[in-house]
Amino acid sequence: RLWEDTLLVVQLEHATPEKARESLGRLVAAEALSGVKIIAAVSPDVDIDDDVEVLWGMFTRFDPARDIQFSRVSMAGVVPIYEGVLGIDATWKPGYPEPLVMDDDVVKKVENRWQDYWK
Repeated sequence: RLWEDTLLVVQLEHATPEKARESLGRLVAAEALSGVKIIAAVSPDVDIDDDVEVLWGMFTRFDPARDIQFSRVSMAGVVPIYEGVLGIDATWKPGYPEPLVMDDDVVKKVENRWQDYWK
């Protein structure tokens, strides 16, 4: 799913952490995608047609120190220079807690009272 020609969200089916990183690396390096600013890889349980789920799935499943890639990285002395497409591996990884599933009764209660919460 492409958002505003800036963020491409890609759902990776059955990817191990190694395969997810490899797949994201290929996407970030692809010349055909060089006009996209950010590519985020998410797990199959993230509904990429639901804005809230995409944002939740992205920002709760990546560690900036290990899960970000750029299409070009160089050094200026001891300073790293990151350029090009930013890749975010936001796939589920072993050790992460299982995704939260809300009880149907709670969902119905919140939906019924939504307007009360946001007066």
